[in-house]
Amino acid sequence: MYKRQPRACLSGGVEFLGATVASQADGSVRVRLRWRATAPLSGEYTVFLHYLRDGQTIGQGDGPPAGGRYPTSVWRAGDVINDDHVVPGVGLPQAGRDELSFGLWNPQTGEYLSVLDTAGNPAGVEIRVPVP
Repeated sequence: MYKRQPRACLSGGVEFLGATVASQADGSVRVRLRWRATAPLSGEYTVFLHYLRDGQTIGQGDGPPAGGRYPTSVWRAGDVINDDHVVPGVGLPQAGRDELSFGLWNPQTGEYLSVLDTAGNPAGVEIRVPVP
């Protein structure tokens, strides 16, 4: 069982465990988000993923978790999901200038899962992580 402490908790029973970014030869980056389900999710959620440089969006890699192979409707408590996304046209990551902004939303209802603060209260809908 994967026991790492979450970096962020979302409403609906999802924890964010971490992210990695790898540049690709074609100028894109591959972003791996690692999620853990703490409860079954109702509904189909999609990842919104924005790649920012100096606070401005320079690329997007939105899409269903795991390329649609493992939809959120089948996530069960304890599942750890490696969720890969490709963001085209970013070039080489630039430490200190680049960050990821992402979260989960339901395109059918428009509902976003809230990021929770340490007291469990909603604190926005996006997770922001600097790119090393």
